[in-house]
Amino acid sequence: MRIEAQGLGRRYGRQWIFKNLSHDFRPGTATAVLGPNGAGKSTLLSILAGQLLPTAGAVRYALGGQPLPVAEVPRQLAYCAPYLELPEDFTLLELLAFHTRLKPLRPGISTANLVDIMYLQKARHQPVREFSSGMKQRLKLGLALYAAAPLLLLDEPTTNL
Repeated sequence: MRIEAQGLGRRYGRQWIFKNLSHDFRPGTATAVLGPNGAGKSTLLSILAGQLLPTAGAVRYALGGQPLPVAEVPRQLAYCAPYLELPEDFTLLELLAFHTRLKPLRPGISTANLVDIMYLQKARHQPVREFSSGMKQRLKLGLALYAAAPLLLLDEPTTNL
């Protein structure tokens, strides 16, 4: 999936978080966004994910060389961030069954494989609300890393691990 950011800027009130950011994110490449706290890294990822509108500039998406409407971006996106909420009333197996109906896992990965990969075997029948912060982060990472999605966005992926 290709993302083209042109002249992006975001401000809150009168304070610009970042201005005039342009970059062409091409399929098959990895990009790291570095900066101090408050530099706008999470804000930028939210804009690229289509969850937040920029104050200035534009974001264009393409999949397979064809333009992709912003409304379709969530279907093509796997996203992991410590501030993303999980449905905490579900058990792990219930959450995985629900989530994988909306966003399938990569070919060759089953729900049972994913539970093993995340080292959450003993928590299969436990409500997510009872998980430690580290267990929740492993769950978020597993869902993102093993999703059948052409775009992966990771915001502070090692937080709480």
